Amino acid sequence: MKKSSIIALLLLVGLAGYGQTVGVYYTKNGAKLTGDKPEGFRIVYDQGFALGLFYDIPVAHKVRLSVQPGYQKIQSTIKVPGDEGELKDTLKLKLDYFSLPLLFKIHPEKSERFYFIAGPQVGFLSESITTDELGEEQDRSSLFNDLNFTLNFGFGYRIPIKSLELSIEAKYEQGLVNVTDFGNSRELFSRVKTQGLNLTIALGWPFRSEADE
Repeated sequence: MKKSSIIALLLLVGLAGYGQTVGVYYTKNGAKLTGDKPEGFRIVYDQGFALGLFYDIPVAHKVRLSVQPGYQKIQSTIKVPGDEGELKDTLKLKLDYFSLPLLFKIHPEKSERFYFIAGPQVGFLSESITTDELGEEQDRSSLFNDLNFTLNFGFGYRIPIKSLELSIEAKYEQGLVNVTDFGNSRELFSRVKTQGLNLTIALGWPFRSEADE
């Protein structure tokens, strides 16, 4: 994980002289697991996060491609009904991914600050851990797929701060594939995807060519 982050950082810094904006971002990750579950069970969201780097490349008039390598943590709690029908915690699940969103940022014709966001994201599973009611942890990597594919769409707003740019974004993330791998489609929790609303704050450093100055 550390090696991948260092390689990504060196790549972004190396490309900065030819690109437009390089920066860092932090996301309050609202993504949770949804899908098949036993009757009466609930899969409840636990706050996760994502952080990483981004490199914005102009690809057309008012359109930028944002490459965003980073780390993403998704957490959920599985609740089951108790003896009297009330829900209680039974199992906490944590999924850690090395993520790579490829997002298009599209500005309306008369706007330099507001923009729409859309694009795919691939996640490479690095760790999956469950924690039971007694606090005992267990590696569950064999029950989850190595890859997760999602689609993101939303909007953002850029705020110039001297030579920097502060961006605030709201994105909805919808999983396209199952994250679980039980080897049997009839198993409970065999069809589970990620989805949720993510809020991001990013700080960028624009790089301009001599022709732009």
